[in-house]
Amino acid sequence: MAVDGSTMDDREKEIAREVANEVLKAIEPRLQIHFERVQGLVTMAAEGYGGTLEAIDRRLDRIEKDWKKDFDIHSKALKNHAERIDAIEKRE
Repeated sequence: MAVDGSTMDDREKEIAREVANEVLKAIEPRLQIHFERVQGLVTMAAEGYGGTLEAIDRRLDRIEKDWKKDFDIHSKALKNHAERIDAIEKRE
């Protein structure tokens, strides 16, 4: 609506389109720069996240190897203990 309450005529609509186009022309380069920066930040965050996951994976591999080694030692000790108990029980 125009200021006086009537609807916009064709000239007012054309002026509104021109103003909107000028605003878009002024804003578009800034938005492009903003989106490029955001894209860079997202890429950097994703790479950092990927690196963190790889580090966690390496740590879990080391923990798993240590755990398997310790479990093997524990299993051998239990087996030896069971064999000694069997031998004692057979003597009795």
